[in-house]
Amino acid sequence: MASFKCPKCQAPASGASDFCPQCGARWNVECSKCGKSWRFFYQHKFCPQCGEPVAKQGAKTEGAQVKHGKA
Repeated sequence: MASFKCPKCQAPASGASDFCPQCGARWNVECSKCGKSWRFFYQHKFCPQCGEPVAKQGAKTEGAQVKHGKA
């Protein structure tokens, strides 16, 4: 039934919630330039709204940041 795995803990997930039910990781990516957000599993390399490059998790570059962990 799960269509993907949480990128933090690898628990199976359906994507129906905003956070992983096992580890609490946030599943949204937000562009630091325009604020557009989308689910991490879309794996965009550029923001679909403004074209800003998406920074990889852990990278110290400008652009959209993958937001994991508890808010």
